[in-house]
Amino acid sequence: MVFAKSQADSVREERDRLWEAWNERRLATEREGRPFTEPTPSRNDKMMPKVSPTTLREVREALRRYERIVAASPMRESTKKTYLLHSNNFVRWLADDFEPGASVGRR
Repeated sequence: MVFAKSQADSVREERDRLWEAWNERRLATEREGRPFTEPTPSRNDKMMPKVSPTTLREVREALRRYERIVAASPMRESTKKTYLLHSNNFVRWLADDFEPGASVGRR
């Protein structure tokens, strides 16, 4: 089954491109021996992706394979939802799109 690219995927891809371009400028500046002072492209300077855009893309590809395996498994639907929720949250955390426990106490 082939899924159309979601808007969230497009946003992630654009964010990855921004990070890759920023990192290329940073590396070039450092090779020249100059200080690099350009702010990160992160929406929140306190939080940055935990891995490089390339690694994050590879992890997302692996997650899609994992999702297909879980969906095809004989587990109960509630178990599948739990597996997918937590694995997706982990990948979101890697991408700086999820903060564990952030919603605790908001209810």
